[in-house]
Amino acid sequence: MNASPGSTAKRQSPGESQKVPPGLHRVAKPVRRRAPDPRLTHLSRLASEWKKDLEKCLEDSEVETVHRVRTGTRRVEAMVDVLLREVPEGNPELTDAADRWRRQLKKIRRAAGPVRDLDVHRELIEKFAGVGKAGEKEHSRMEQSEVERQAATPEAEQALQVQAKKLDAWLECAREERARDLTRQIARRLEKLDGLAAGFATSWQTRHGRGIAVRRVAQAALDAFVELSDKMPLLDAANLHDFRKGAKKARYITEAGGDDAHAKAVGRAIKRIQDAIGDWHDWLCLAEEVHIALGDAGQELTAMLAVEVSRSFQEAKRVTERMRGRLVGEWRALHRV
Repeated sequence: MNASPGSTAKRQSPGESQKVPPGLHRVAKPVRRRAPDPRLTHLSRLASEWKKDLEKCLEDSEVETVHRVRTGTRRVEAMVDVLLREVPEGNPELTDAADRWRRQLKKIRRAAGPVRDLDVHRELIEKFAGVGKAGEKEHSRMEQSEVERQAATPEAEQALQVQAKKLDAWLECAREERARDLTRQIARRLEKLDGLAAGFATSWQTRHGRGIAVRRVAQAALDAFVELSDKMPLLDAANLHDFRKGAKKARYITEAGGDDAHAKAVGRAIKRIQDAIGDWHDWLCLAEEVHIALGDAGQELTAMLAVEVSRSFQEAKRVTERMRGRLVGEWRALHRV
C-alpha cells in the first residue's frame, strides 16, 4: 500500500539500495576456475612450435627444418583427432572447425613430404654407395654379403659408383624444385593458421568440451592402433605404408602423455613399427627413382637396390607382426576382452 503525501514514512531515494531482511544476506559463491584441459594445452604447444618451424623454413628449407615441418603437421592432426574422438557425433561446429584446420595441415604436409623423402633418399644413396651430400667417402654398401663382395667385379663397382652419382644429382635437383613449392605453400597459408587453431580451441571449450572425461593417453593411443589393425588385418606391400601412417598417428598421441611410463612404452613399441616399415618404403622409393632417373642405364644400381628392398620388406613384416601382437594383447588386457 502506497504512503499518503502527508505520511511520515521515509521515502527511499532512487540511488539507495533496499535493505535485506536479517538472515537473507546473499553470500557470494567463489568462482571456480576450471583447470586448463591438458589436451588443449598440449595441442597449443604443438601448434606454436610448428608455426616457428614454418617461419624458419621460409628463411631456409634445410633438411632438419623440413623434417620438423612435416612431422609437425601429423602431431597437430593427431591431437585434433584425439579431441574429436571424445565428442559424440553430431557437433557440426566443432567438426567444421577441425576440418578447416586439417585442410591447411594436409596441404602443407603434402608439400613437405616429397622434400623430406628426397632428403632421406639422398642419405640412403650416400650410405649405400659412398656418394651424396657429404661428397666422396669410403664405400659402405649396407647389408652386403661376403659372396656379393667377391662376385663384384671392378667394372661393376665403377658402374655402380657412376650411377649412384648421377642419381644423387637427379635427387638434388628434384629436391630444390620441391623445396620451392613448399615455401610457396607455407607463405600462402601461414597467416591463416593462428585463426584456425583459435577457432578450434574456442569451439571445443565453449560448446563441446565441457564435462568430457579425459582418457588416459596410453589407452587413447592403443584404441587408435587397434582400430587401425582391425581395418588392415592382412598386411602386404600394397597397404604396409598406409599402415605405417596410421601407426604414426597413434604414436603421436602418446606424446601427449609427457612422462607417463605407460604412454612412453606404447610409443616405443609403435615407433619400432614405424621405423621398420619406413626403412623398407625408403628403399622401395629409391629403387623407383633409379628407374625414372636412369632407366636402362642404371642396371647395376637397380639390381643392388632390389636386394635391399626384399630384405627390408621381410624385416618390416616381422617387426610389425610382433609389435602388433604385443599392442593388441595389451589393449585386450585393458578392456578385458
